[in-house]
Amino acid sequence: MNKQQELLSWLNDGNRGSKKGIELYKKYGINRNLFRFYDRISDEKTLLNSLNVELLQIAGLSVLPTRKPKHISKPAITKPLKKPARRSSTTKKPVQLHDPFPNEDKRPEILQAIYEEKNKLYVKAKNLFANLIAKGDVMDNEEFNSLKYNELKTARMHMAKNILKLWEQVNDCWKKIDYFSQNGKLPDPEILEQKPEIKADVDDPITLDKRWRTLGTYISKAMKEPERNQVKIGDYIKESNSIAMILNKKIGSDKYLIRSYETLVKSRRNKEARLDKKK
Repeated sequence: MNKQQELLSWLNDGNRGSKKGIELYKKYGINRNLFRFYDRISDEKTLLNSLNVELLQIAGLSVLPTRKPKHISKPAITKPLKKPARRSSTTKKPVQLHDPFPNEDKRPEILQAIYEEKNKLYVKAKNLFANLIAKGDVMDNEEFNSLKYNELKTARMHMAKNILKLWEQVNDCWKKIDYFSQNGKLPDPEILEQKPEIKADVDDPITLDKRWRTLGTYISKAMKEPERNQVKIGDYIKESNSIAMILNKKIGSDKYLIRSYETLVKSRRNKEARLDKKK
């Protein structure tokens, strides 16, 4: 039985099951993202719909073109590669955020209270973050899962949630200031309560899966400097969790984890501890 006959046999079977379809796709398919996605899906209807489309394309019975992996040809190396010059170690300067009204004396009166609120929230968030780290140091010296350990763990979880709320409030203050600088008036409340934008096709699980993983990479990079990237991390977590809920609903399970700031801080501390032990 050749490839097309094998595919047609499954496609024409009125009682076809997804297990055989997955075997055929892994045998003849080329999109490795789909290999991983099919292993995650537990909903039979979703699986069959996707397999039907993909296998029709492979069999040449679909108007859609078969997806082909991108091939990048490597140029032939004729000369030995030179060792790149070593860069001098320089400390990166932190990115300076633009303040539309940097001069306190020239700020519009309507923005004075917003700037004061923003500064208070910022200081409060910084102090709470320092306290979070300090409690983590104490927790590391306690016996795992002991009463004191769990008390500190719960306290840090609440602190992490409060830190995120504070940074969201700081971000809202900046939104008001930026909106005023562009429009000459303060924004309506609904402008500040917009839902997180999902930068992927919500009807395409493959694209959503890829975006969810990409956001994990963005979050990891931003967590290298968590104090400076609090707002950015919060936005990434919101979008990531929105996508996770959509995907979990599609596949009928909780395989896509809901990310939290507390878990990220704990993961970062564990990584740093492992690196210290290696030194």
